[in-house]
Amino acid sequence: MVKKKAKSLDIEDIVDQCTGQPAVIACHGPSLNSVKDKILDLQNQKKLIRFSLNNWFDFFDSEPDYWV
Repeated sequence: MVKKKAKSLDIEDIVDQCTGQPAVIACHGPSLNSVKDKILDLQNQKKLIRFSLNNWFDFFDSEPDYWV
């Protein structure tokens, strides 16, 4: 798997870009396992925006919409 370098954004690049869209903040932990597939399904359907923290690539195969 080739890892892409994350694009650095300025605050002006993201403010109001996703207004009104449902979002999830996906953090690491055992509780993620029970909802991970549902989160991915909804993200793939463009029904929610996923924010992921830290080493998201250890838990997901697809990139988040935003990486914090």
